[in-house]
Amino acid sequence: MTSRSQAQATPPHRSENKTLTGTLDASLLELPYSYRTPPRQGGVKFPSAPAEDSDNETGTVNFTAPSAPVSHQQGSLQQPHSIAEGPPRTLTIDALGGAEDDTVPAIGITEAPRARTMSGIPADTRAGLKFTGTCMGKYPEGTPAKLHSTMDFPSGRTLKTQGVTLVEEMGPVIDADEPYIQETFSRFDMAKIKDYVDEGAGGFYNTSKKRWSLPKNATREKAIYEKMVDLMNDVLETFLPATSGVKREVLDTHDLQFHHKEKNYTSPDLVVRAEGPSFEKPEHAETGYSNVATYFDVKRQSDIGGRDTHIKQLSLYARQVLAHQPNRLFVRCLVLSEETCRLFHFDRSGVQVSPSFDIHEKPRTFVGLILGLSDTDERSIGLDTSIQWRISRRGRKAGGTLKYKTGRNSEKEYTLVQNNPIARHVIRGRATTCWAVRDKEGREFIVKDSWTAFGRTREYEFLKKAQGCEGVCKVVSQHVSLGQTRNFRGTSAATSEHFQNRVGSRIMLEAYGKHLEFFETVLQLIAAFHDAIAGHMRLVADAKIVHRDINDKNVLLGRDDAKVGWRGVLIDLGVAVDFDKISAQQTAKEARTGSRFFQSCAVLDYLTGLTKESPPAHDYLDDLEGFFYLLCRVFLKFRRDGTPRASDDAAWKVIKDWDSEDIEAALNAKSILFNPGRRQKRIALESIKEEWGMECGTLFKRFLEWVGAIQAEKEDIRAEKGPQDPASDSIYKGLFEKCDDHYDHVLRFFEDAILALGGTCERPPPGECNAGSSNTKRSRGSDMEVDSESDEPPLVRPRRQSTRLRAQAAKDPSRN
Repeated sequence: MTSRSQAQATPPHRSENKTLTGTLDASLLELPYSYRTPPRQGGVKFPSAPAEDSDNETGTVNFTAPSAPVSHQQGSLQQPHSIAEGPPRTLTIDALGGAEDDTVPAIGITEAPRARTMSGIPADTRAGLKFTGTCMGKYPEGTPAKLHSTMDFPSGRTLKTQGVTLVEEMGPVIDADEPYIQETFSRFDMAKIKDYVDEGAGGFYNTSKKRWSLPKNATREKAIYEKMVDLMNDVLETFLPATSGVKREVLDTHDLQFHHKEKNYTSPDLVVRAEGPSFEKPEHAETGYSNVATYFDVKRQSDIGGRDTHIKQLSLYARQVLAHQPNRLFVRCLVLSEETCRLFHFDRSGVQVSPSFDIHEKPRTFVGLILGLSDTDERSIGLDTSIQWRISRRGRKAGGTLKYKTGRNSEKEYTLVQNNPIARHVIRGRATTCWAVRDKEGREFIVKDSWTAFGRTREYEFLKKAQGCEGVCKVVSQHVSLGQTRNFRGTSAATSEHFQNRVGSRIMLEAYGKHLEFFETVLQLIAAFHDAIAGHMRLVADAKIVHRDINDKNVLLGRDDAKVGWRGVLIDLGVAVDFDKISAQQTAKEARTGSRFFQSCAVLDYLTGLTKESPPAHDYLDDLEGFFYLLCRVFLKFRRDGTPRASDDAAWKVIKDWDSEDIEAALNAKSILFNPGRRQKRIALESIKEEWGMECGTLFKRFLEWVGAIQAEKEDIRAEKGPQDPASDSIYKGLFEKCDDHYDHVLRFFEDAILALGGTCERPPPGECNAGSSNTKRSRGSDMEVDSESDEPPLVRPRRQSTRLRAQAAKDPSRN
């Protein structure tokens, strides 16, 4: 194996030193750190794990630096950054490391006013940078969470905040017992493992001293890396020798960039690089998250910390493994030192952690874990082998298949239309993943995998009930269960009172078009919105189901030959509620439902936590408001020809904070649009009229004013009737009785735009719209419509039929 020092030589530099004196601004520190050893060669080591009980303080720091640039190396990328002589300067320190400036991933000190950040205070580097002062906020050596840019999480989230959010989203940490560790490698012959250890484990284990050939009291992590890599590779070569197309190899990757699905990267200390039918090389590298069986975080024993210390970092890696390996069901990894080992397990129910154990006292357990986490049996390391790929000579996926069970002992094989699915990149949760497949007759379908909380109604049941609803996706069949997360964790951990079991399901759906942003004409886009909203109305009126997750991924264009009613299709009923079985009060506790960008102001208002009142149940009006935000996203993010607007476009800036991590910021950003005294409404309207045309501008304005009126009416009701009593009927019951009119108004906005664009539309037949609280019969249409000609709150006036509709009524009186 080529060593890192051979592949990435440090650039030459002169050793002449210059002195810099700076003031350390440690205001961003979450907790103080203690720095003990030099960082790795060629760069500055980042802090990773905070100590206990501390305050943020400021101290004075002196640096000496070579006159030549100090090079920070990231894989094959070398980015020199000069630390030049000059006056004292303030350095802003990020507790998790990584420069906030996306052009400087590690070190950056520049002249004012454009100061960059420096990621950690090193004691010494081989390049010549020396720490000569004192600092009240101190830092340890640790694996970096290198910051490059923001992510596909809500806007504004860096790797630092992403790690915090992942920990929160995974819920309580489940403690596993020691037998669980044994279960992870139960496939291997323990007698052979015992013989291997008793014979000295290839020279790496001293049986008389009962110790692996690892340094005691290591002063550098790098010293552990080198020995650990050689030890583990001997284990793999002994028990898992390479075969044709299948191989496992341990690599030191702490200096390499493993790129995320977003524009970030992280660097696991050690990984097991894998070759096999589920793994492919990254596009521009030899190793990445797409071809690792597992990863190991290495610490010195003096810095090892407790269980929770490592979850933030390890969860960043786990999320990327699951994202890059879409048939991965769980990820297991280790935190290692020169003395101890701890097993971490991530799946759709969250995280589970084993007790720490001494690797010298239990060498066979240590060997077993290395094998269990690196196994060439892909199922045992968490891969769904019903989905497999053919790997090209270049190590890339060259086509794949999906086996769909049609019964206990029968299955049918489909060809993957695309090698990778559309997926939600989460650890804990439903983790919806959609595969486009084709059968031998050339028919295309969508196979959808998801993980539902145990005891909750599965999506298949909702879809069966909604089968008669035009504009709502049709289910073809249900696959036998993919399993349960409790089966991945061992018996004792899965019975924890804090553990929430999830059940994996796979269903087959009819295939439709692409997401809305791939529209080809404006008429196609507006017609898709109309038919999807009409489908939503049918879902409420006929199936008594509220969708609760309107977003850009859950509304699709229809097929190219779609008839009226199917030009837009509503998909994904995974978090829907059935009002035939569940009351609105029972769902009130789930007010968090929905994607942040598309959440209604009522839901966001509750989530701010400014009041202690009970949360409102997510209702159909929240969904209709979500459709409005989806319309805004398309109009204000894209141009009429489908190309994205520039990031500095005023229209894009109107909505850029709608998915902010800060709930209050997201709520304020949306609320401003409904405030006639602010310029956002005018900017949005003018941008839409200019780019999309008057028809779309009018549609936007009418829908905006209608949503604003509903928000105001809800607020008036809440002010009049007070907070919602969970034991009583919804305070909005009277509002819900206008369900027919609500849909009628919204659909009319789109119908008028469609007619103005030269298209045709048909209103769905009558239905019963109760939204869970009303039994009002649906009429053919209301006699009222919103007046959109005024900037005042919308007025209501008698409806005027369009010329086309009047002509149809004259020909066929039954349509009246």
